[in-house]
Amino acid sequence: MKITNLQTGDIYFGEKDQMLIDVLNQNNLFITAPCGGKGICGKCKLQLLPADTPVSPQDLKLLTSAELENGFRLACTFPLTQDISFFPPEEENGLVQIWKRTEDATFGIAVDIGTTTIEMVLVGCSGEKLAQFSMLNRQKSFGADVISRINYTIEHSNGLSVLHQILLHQINHMIDRLTEEYGCPKNAVKKAVVVANTTLIHLLLNRDPRSIAFYPFTPLLKEAQVLPPEALPIHAQEIDILPCISAYIGADITANMVYFDLEHAKKNILVVDIGTNGEMALAANGTILCCSTAAGPAFEGANISCGVGGVPGGVCRVWLEENRLRFHTIGNRDAVGLCGSGAIDLLAVLLELGIVDSSGYMADFSEVTSITGMKIYRQSIREVDNEKRIYLTDKVWLSAKDIREFQLAKSAVFSGMQILLREAGLAVPDRLIVTGGLGNHLNIESALRIGLFHPSLKEVIEVVENGALAGAVQCIDSAEFERSKRYKNTCNYIELSTHPDFSELYIENMEF
Repeated sequence: MKITNLQTGDIYFGEKDQMLIDVLNQNNLFITAPCGGKGICGKCKLQLLPADTPVSPQDLKLLTSAELENGFRLACTFPLTQDISFFPPEEENGLVQIWKRTEDATFGIAVDIGTTTIEMVLVGCSGEKLAQFSMLNRQKSFGADVISRINYTIEHSNGLSVLHQILLHQINHMIDRLTEEYGCPKNAVKKAVVVANTTLIHLLLNRDPRSIAFYPFTPLLKEAQVLPPEALPIHAQEIDILPCISAYIGADITANMVYFDLEHAKKNILVVDIGTNGEMALAANGTILCCSTAAGPAFEGANISCGVGGVPGGVCRVWLEENRLRFHTIGNRDAVGLCGSGAIDLLAVLLELGIVDSSGYMADFSEVTSITGMKIYRQSIREVDNEKRIYLTDKVWLSAKDIREFQLAKSAVFSGMQILLREAGLAVPDRLIVTGGLGNHLNIESALRIGLFHPSLKEVIEVVENGALAGAVQCIDSAEFERSKRYKNTCNYIELSTHPDFSELYIENMEF
C-alpha cells in the first residue's frame, strides 16, 4: 500500500492491514499518541485523502462529525486497505537559545531526557551555561507515560531496539544541531552528562525495562555509568549517567538532590518534580526520604483533550480580565493547545466563578450565581457530544473529563507530599521547591486554589524551572558527579502503593 505525505511529497509503503501509525513510525514520522496506540486518546488524528476511507468505532467515538466528513481518522486504528494520502501534523523542531559566546576549545553537554521533553545545555570550560535546546521526545508515538513504553517493549519483539534507537538518534540530532548553531566542532564535546527517569535510562542503554512495571519493581540497573562512545554511541568523548534510586526515582531526581544539595541541608527541604510523574525527595532531620506518585501525564498535557507540552503556541497562562478569559501562549504564537500550567490557571478561574465546584462538577448555566460567571458561561461554554467544554479558542478547550484527570493528578502529588511529611514528623517544611515540566510556568496562587498544595505551604513555596537539568550541568564537574553516587545509598525510598495511608489520602484529596 502506498502512503503519500501531502506536505513533503514523500512516499511510504506499508503492508495490507498494517496500522497507519506503525508505518509512519517506521519512517521516522512520530506523531503524538499519548495512549500508546490503544485508540483511547484521539490525539493521533490525521486528515486523509480520499475523505471517505473506512471509519473505525474509535473514530466514531473520538472524532466529531465534521472531522469525519473532512477525512480525519485515528492513525492507530486505521488499517491500510488502499493507497492513501495524508496531511501530517505540524512538526516541532525546537529552538536553540544562545546566551553567551566563548572561545573555549572544549565543551560539556547536560541532557535531561524527560518522558515528554528532552532538554540539553551546552556548558563552557568554566561551567557557565552557554546555550540550550529542547524538543518533544519522539517516543511520544509510543505512549505518554513510561508504562506504555514498557508495554511496547513487551508486546513487540523489536520494541526495545526501536525505542532505544529513537532515543539515541534524537539525542545525537540535538547535540549536532546545538553545536552547529553555536559554532563549535562536534568533536569538541568532551563530556555529556545524562539524567532521566529509570525507565528511560534502561531504554537509552538498550536494557530490558519490564521488571520496572511489575512487583517488586526491581530495575536491572541503578548504578552510575561512565561510558565511552563505543559503548553508547552518543556524540561526546565520554558519557556519564547519574545513578537511579529505585524503579520510579530516577537519575533526574538524583540530579535535583545534587543541585539543591539535600545531602548537606541545614533546613527541612521538600523537592517536588512535577512532570509526567510526580517524584519528590524530602531532606529532614539528617535523612532523605523519597517517593514517586502515579500522577499521570495530565500536568504535561498528554491525556488532556487539547493538551500540549511546553511547545510554542501552548497556552501557559490564563486569567480573568474585564469579564473575559484572557490567555498567554509560549512564544506569543497562535494557540495550539493547553499546557498543564494553563489548565491549572483555567481551573482556578472556573472554581472562583462557581462554574466548577469542589467535587469537579461543571455546573449548568442555571446553577451559576455570579454575574461574571454567567457572562463567562455564555461566552465560553458549549456542550459537544453530551459533554460540557470551556473554550479559549475554537480549537482549544478544557472538558469535564479533563477536569477529572487533573483531580486524579493533583491528588496523587498532594497525597505523596503528605506521606513524606508525616513520615518525617513534619507539618510544613522550611522550603518547598517545585520543579520539573510544570515548574516553568506554574502560578502558585492557581496551584493553591485547585488544591495541588495545602494553603499552609504558601509561604515556603519556590518555583525552579528545571532542577534536574541544572543538576546535570553541575555534574559535568567530576567531583559533583562522584558526589551524586552517594545519594543511591543514603535515600530511603517509600513505596506508596503499599503504604497503609496512601489510598485513603488519595481519595480524600480528590476535591478541589
